[in-house]
Amino acid sequence: GRRRAVGGWAGRAMLAHGDDPVHGPDSSTIKRGLNFIVTRQNKTTGYIGTTMYNHGFATLALAQAYAMSPKSPRGRRIERALRLAIDRIETSQGAEGGWYYGPERSLQHEGSVTIALVQALRAARNSGLRVNPETIAEAIEYVRRSQGEDGAFHYAIGHEQTSVALTAAAISTLNATGIYSGKEVLQGYDSIQRELTARESAPLSLQTPAFPLYERLYLAQAYWQHPDQTLFERWFQAEREHLLTTQEPSGAWTDPRFGSTYATSVNAIVLALPEGLLPIFQR
Repeated sequence: GRRRAVGGWAGRAMLAHGDDPVHGPDSSTIKRGLNFIVTRQNKTTGYIGTTMYNHGFATLALAQAYAMSPKSPRGRRIERALRLAIDRIETSQGAEGGWYYGPERSLQHEGSVTIALVQALRAARNSGLRVNPETIAEAIEYVRRSQGEDGAFHYAIGHEQTSVALTAAAISTLNATGIYSGKEVLQGYDSIQRELTARESAPLSLQTPAFPLYERLYLAQAYWQHPDQTLFERWFQAEREHLLTTQEPSGAWTDPRFGSTYATSVNAIVLALPEGLLPIFQR
């Protein structure tokens, strides 16, 4: 399951830099990656992977690839897989409007899984596939209810844990449903700025976030959609310099918990974001 999720990340990284399954020096690699995801989908349930978190990333990769070549034989094959994957997302939405790790309806729910699945649905809808509007409406309400009075978004409804990464991811989720402004979005941005400012004066041991790759990915997306584009430009300039100085001679970045393929894919996606080639990131 994790291989399918990482495969989805790697495929998106290549797509983000302008290649597709037909064109570009990485086209054959992208084709193999997409085939790997599609052939391992459960054709009865539509499930891809071992968690709905993996399912969301794999579905998002398929949707981005489909958007680039929908009329080809490969595009039609991806479309069939996408329709099954979308149905699995819709039927596994929980009573609270969020999702949990299993591929079925549950009373449990959490924000990071919900974020991954909402972005997958947005990408699929942008590609021309039908997504149930009630599913999106319930997901929006779930995200809104997970916001605290200080503007920060929590790990889940009723859960105390919050962070810059979770708030940025929640803003990105709202963006994915077409919400780019409003009280909850502005308060979320304010919360991020307060936390980042406070971090600058914190002890060095507390300045590194718990999940730096996750935070970088969703901060990039949240800032990219911010009405004041200079906010993204200032953040991106500093982040780009950091990434270029920490890249290994092989071209990779490493991560002790999730491996270099995941780290390299996420960082490559962030660096490619200003190019605007990946449909899900277009303003």
